[in-house]
Amino acid sequence: STKRILGLQSHFKKSTLDNQAIAFINSWKFFAFSVFWGKNAQLGVREFGINDPAYAKKLSDDFLERTTFKTNLVDGTMELLEYLKPKYNMHILSNGFREVQYKKINNSGLKPYFDKVILSDDAGINKPHPDIFTYALKNTHSLRDETLVIGDSWDADILGAYNSGIHQLWFNPEELHPKGFIPTYCVKTLNEIKQIL
Repeated sequence: STKRILGLQSHFKKSTLDNQAIAFINSWKFFAFSVFWGKNAQLGVREFGINDPAYAKKLSDDFLERTTFKTNLVDGTMELLEYLKPKYNMHILSNGFREVQYKKINNSGLKPYFDKVILSDDAGINKPHPDIFTYALKNTHSLRDETLVIGDSWDADILGAYNSGIHQLWFNPEELHPKGFIPTYCVKTLNEIKQIL
């Protein structure tokens, strides 16, 4: 989204990286960063005429380090976790990079609420593929019919859980329309989850 791009742009302007990086970030093609960032950064910067592996690594490392300090949480997150923790075993399933996710979880204060963190890096496959959900169930000793996936991404979280035979709770503050099926639950605010669980 534009907001995300502009946030990253202003974030990088404080960096020690040169103007070439700023031009790269100013480009509208930057939205594709999530596809090529990290391990594939060199391929990403090549699209902008930069063929320098060391520079790509520097840019990638700088971005990954800075994102670990972006720890803003959705309003009501901590209150909901305080409510849920005594009642449920909770785990994180993420497509995020290993280098970033553990630091972000620690820096945002989320670590005490979750028993395990399952990353696509570990599973070898990304959400929404059903295999990552099966991997998560196995590694958390969870039963498919007793599990609920709470997520805000229709494609990665909700569709992925649905196709894996797992109940879904869609956090949908923008009130988007479901595509193809109705999720098990749908909420606009995190506080509504307390009425369900």
